[in-house]
Amino acid sequence: MLNFYLSILKDKGALLVLIIAPVLYALYYPLPYLQHSIQNVPLVVIDQDQSAASRQFIRLLEASPQLDIIAQDQDPGLALELMSQQQALGWLLIPEGYERSLLRQQPADILVEGHGGLLLAGSEIISTVTEIGLSMGVGVKQQRLLFAGQDRSQSAVISQPTRLNSLALYNWQQSYGAYIVPAVWVMVIQQSLLIGICLWRKWREERQLEMPKDWQQLLGFSSISLAVALMYQLWALPFQGYPSAGPSLALLLTCLCFALACTSLGLWLCRIFVSRESSMLFLLTLGLPFFFGSGYPIPNQGLPPLLSLLAKLLPSTHGIEAMVSHASMQLELQESLSYMLKLLALSLLYFVLYLLWPKAQSWVKKQHHLWHPWQGLHTMTARFFVEDGKNDNKSPDKPS
Repeated sequence: MLNFYLSILKDKGALLVLIIAPVLYALYYPLPYLQHSIQNVPLVVIDQDQSAASRQFIRLLEASPQLDIIAQDQDPGLALELMSQQQALGWLLIPEGYERSLLRQQPADILVEGHGGLLLAGSEIISTVTEIGLSMGVGVKQQRLLFAGQDRSQSAVISQPTRLNSLALYNWQQSYGAYIVPAVWVMVIQQSLLIGICLWRKWREERQLEMPKDWQQLLGFSSISLAVALMYQLWALPFQGYPSAGPSLALLLTCLCFALACTSLGLWLCRIFVSRESSMLFLLTLGLPFFFGSGYPIPNQGLPPLLSLLAKLLPSTHGIEAMVSHASMQLELQESLSYMLKLLALSLLYFVLYLLWPKAQSWVKKQHHLWHPWQGLHTMTARFFVEDGKNDNKSPDKPS
C-alpha cells in the first residue's frame, strides 16, 4: 500500500485534486457565509401618510438589524429608480390615510416589495416587514382595549390570544452557511475523488505503468476519501462555526461506506473515459447537476421523477443526507444504518460493474452490429482531445 500512496504523490494532477483541493475548499469556501444571516438589506420607505403611526412604523424598521433604510420620500418613483439601479433591494409604501384607518378601527393597508431575483434578500425584507406590521397591529389593538377600560393583562390576552413561538431546529441561527456548506463539502469529496481516480489511472495507462491490484486501489482511494470526510466533519465544521456531531462510531462507519461507494464509482468511470481530459471535462460539468439532483437544494417533490430516480444511483445523494443529518442531529448507529446499507449497495454495484466492464466490452466487440455504434460513442471524446492535440503539435510550415 505504501507504493500506492507514493504513486499518487508522483502524479501532481491527482495529488492536487485528491488532497490539496479539499483542504483549500475547507478553508475558503465558507468565507462568504461567515455572517451566518442576512443583515442590513437596503430598503426604501415611501411615507405618504406623514403621521405619528407611520413614523412609529419606520422607527421599528430602523431598529431591525436585518434592514437598512437608505432613503425616505413621498414619491414612489424614487424607490423604483433605486431598485432599478440595484441600490435598494426592496421598498415599502405607507399610503395616505394609514393612521386614519387605524383610528377608525378599519384595515390599514401597506405595500412591501422585495427583489425576487435575489431570493434571500427579497424574502428577508418581506418577512421582516410582515413581522413588524403584525406586532404593531397587536399593539394598536391593545391600546384600544386599554382605552375601553380593560386592564393591561386582559388586553394583552385579548389582543393576541395565540402566541407563536418558532424555533429553527438544528440550525437555530437560521444560517444559510450552516445549511449549504456541509452539503457542498460532500459534493467536493465525491467529485474530487472521481476526478482524482481518473487522472491517476489514465496517467499510469499513458505511461504503460503497472497498475496496482483492484483491492489495493479500492482500499487506497477509500482511505484517502475517508480521511477527507472525517477532516470536514471533525475539524472543518467546528472550525468554521457550523454544527458538528463530534467523533462517533456511527459517523466513522457512514464516512467509510460513502468513501467505498465513491471509490467504486470512480473506478468504474475510468473504464468509460478514454483520456484524462475527457474525465475532467465531464466530471467537472456534472458536479452541479449532481448536487441539484440530490434533493437537498430542491426537494425531491420538485424534481422530475426520472431525475429523482437516477439521482438515487449517486453516492452523493445519500451521502449528503447522511452527513448533514450527522452534523446537525448527531445520529446514533441504528439511525445511520439505512444510509450505510444504501451506500454499501452502491459500492457493490459499481465495483461489480468495474470488474465486468472489460468482459462486456469484449462481448460487444464480437457483436459487429453493436460494436460500431459503441465504438463511435466511446472514441468521440478521444478524437476531440487527442487528435486536436496532434494537429496543434504539427508545424504550420509542413503540409498535413
